[in-house]
Amino acid sequence: MAKTLLIVEDDPFQRELLCTLLEAHGYACIGVEDGQRALEVLAGEQNPDAVVLDMVLPRLNGHEFLQELGARGERRLGVVVVSGFGPVSRFAERLPLVRAVVQKPVDLDALLEAVQSCFGEGATPTAQH
Repeated sequence: MAKTLLIVEDDPFQRELLCTLLEAHGYACIGVEDGQRALEVLAGEQNPDAVVLDMVLPRLNGHEFLQELGARGERRLGVVVVSGFGPVSRFAERLPLVRAVVQKPVDLDALLEAVQSCFGEGATPTAQH
């Protein structure tokens, strides 16, 4: 079964690009436009295995999203922050659920490595049978 990633990115082109790249490497993706919508997905029936999160978002930004996850007691879900703002990235690295930070423009190898860090050492996107 493929690991499912929740992609939180307000730019529809970037969101689609991230999903396409990650799906080509064996991940399933759920794309949403902001932190509020991401919380709705997490509260619903879909259970993503990790989150790829832009920090600058409308309605509920990345920092607020992470704060809300912490307030809800979330400890399992790994988060990869994708940001074009260096200061935001340095701040995000100190947040408990953040496993990795990838700078925009996104390097595919860095993104894949960051996503794998959410699943532990040597993790792969699909189960090995």
